[in-house]
Amino acid sequence: MRWEILLVIISQLPSIIPQLQYNIVGYTNNNAKVYQVGTKQIYVANWRTNWHQAYATCRSLGMQMVTIESDADNRNLWDFVNAQNLGECWLGGTDLGNEGSWSWFPTGRQFVYTRWAPGNPNNLGGQHCLQFWTRFPTFWDDDHCWREKFFLCEAVQCTSPVQVQLPSTVQLPSNIQVQHGTVQVPATIQVQPTYQVTSNVHQVQPAVHLPATVHVPTGVNGALYVY
Repeated sequence: MRWEILLVIISQLPSIIPQLQYNIVGYTNNNAKVYQVGTKQIYVANWRTNWHQAYATCRSLGMQMVTIESDADNRNLWDFVNAQNLGECWLGGTDLGNEGSWSWFPTGRQFVYTRWAPGNPNNLGGQHCLQFWTRFPTFWDDDHCWREKFFLCEAVQCTSPVQVQLPSTVQLPSNIQVQHGTVQVPATIQVQPTYQVTSNVHQVQPAVHLPATVHVPTGVNGALYVY
């Protein structure tokens, strides 16, 4: 009787346990959905392909293959993969460049956080690409890069402030000679020594080009008119 009750409870678990919900926060350049997964914005492919093609696909979407730098990232991404019923799934790690030296190919950073399954990585028959392994949930495994699996892409984000160093003062001449007169300027302009840029970083215009000569008309009836 007890076993029967236990089996009934187990059979009802999918309806008892609330399903994880993920918000759609945007779309790729081919209008595929991008989900918020923890601190990452994730696109999941609905088809299987090899690791190399997965990497190229992420790049073509303006994204990168997913990287994992913490246990929180790993748990969030595994829960997402599990909720999507993906099974084994490619991640952005590889040791193709140097056997046994694993790094995140999209960023070039060596592994710091790892979640290898017992006995892995083992390079069995020349396995050089990283996957989530369903045999050991939340754990990683190395596998043959030519095998076809689902894969994850992530949006590229600036995760830390960018600091721009500026001089504390800008020295200027006491006056600037222009045609038909003189423009008086202060000898020193005070500026903040450091600016913190925390939002998205865009390409900065390298220079502002001004004409070689600035024409200032002479005074008319005691007043200066500038057009």
